[in-house]
Amino acid sequence: SELDFISINRDLIDKAKRYIKLNSPKRCILFSSGTVSIPMISSRESKPSAIYQALKQEEEEELRFQCESSGTKLLVCRLYNASGRYIKSIKTYAIANFIFQGVTEGRIKLSNPGRVWRRYADLGQVFEVCLNMPFEDSFNLIESGGEKIELHDLAQKIALHLKVEFQSNLREEIVEDHYYSATKEFEAAALSQGLKLMDLSEQIAETRIGVETILRR
Repeated sequence: SELDFISINRDLIDKAKRYIKLNSPKRCILFSSGTVSIPMISSRESKPSAIYQALKQEEEEELRFQCESSGTKLLVCRLYNASGRYIKSIKTYAIANFIFQGVTEGRIKLSNPGRVWRRYADLGQVFEVCLNMPFEDSFNLIESGGEKIELHDLAQKIALHLKVEFQSNLREEIVEDHYYSATKEFEAAALSQGLKLMDLSEQIAETRIGVETILRR
């Protein structure tokens, strides 16, 4: 329920704050959400999205305050879209869901007929970039980046990779959806660390490993 969802999230925030308070770590990395960077979502527009956004904002604020009190340097990574073998959900993430459909059903179909634009970065490489950042200030912020692609094009690319059918339901008259970081800070950080980011073909192959691992369980 809505109340349970809010309660569980606040309990997780409190546990993180308590850990920081008791241990005073030198550094803390919070993987937040790109939703914090976008304009405030109205509950009329989407109540679940509005609640999620508010909780993520609350999480960032609460942990930032606790880190300042504990002398802990904080890095907040606002994660938009991710790929790779470490993705645990084959329903939540489009790239994993497309691969799941292709592997189990022999075809890929989108539920949204409108154009949806995203940028994808391998989750393992997002972790690596964050772990190797210098933490120059008491509060540091980065947004995930990656290669930009429209989801119908992504589905078609995955279908070619898996050698399965792609059933397009694209309708051009529907308003496009854009959800990705407009900055290149993630790419700049990776470049400064000498890390070569995976292209989409490599990300698809890595995500397939994760999906097939889940299916074998």
